[in-house]
Amino acid sequence: MTSGRGRPRKPTAIKKLTGTFRNDRAYPNEPQLGVSFPDKPEWLDADPLSSELFDQVSKYMVDMRVSASVDGLAISLLSDQVALYLRLRKNILDEGEMIRSPNSAGEMILKAHPAIVPMNQSFVNISRLMREYGLTASSRSSLATKDQPSDISSFEDFLKVN
Repeated sequence: MTSGRGRPRKPTAIKKLTGTFRNDRAYPNEPQLGVSFPDKPEWLDADPLSSELFDQVSKYMVDMRVSASVDGLAISLLSDQVALYLRLRKNILDEGEMIRSPNSAGEMILKAHPAIVPMNQSFVNISRLMREYGLTASSRSSLATKDQPSDISSFEDFLKVN
């Protein structure tokens, strides 16, 4: 448990991949979870786009050997944010970045589309979650590559193995 100050503790698996692991600084009580396909929350199935994104991101994380079954909630939140971003983006593309709206005097004025602010906030959330799991070029640049690619190429392959 942390006091809320400083950086969050980096998992040992990530330290080993980046080459910064030291036994004298290892946290002895850290849970050791094997690489596995994350558990998908049932509520995610109500949104087909979020569900599809979850499967896609989970596969990337299994291939990178950084996912565990307990990562399902965080990945589902990432997937949900990406789906929200895509929907807001489509809305803006369909209606335009600027919209006509009446002001307080009833005159029509041009103003920024109201979906721009939530779309930008969704982008910030997506960026944070992607960095957390090494899903950006900069966040994975220090990860050591694995010589053996995953035998799992799809969610269906994963189900066959397990």
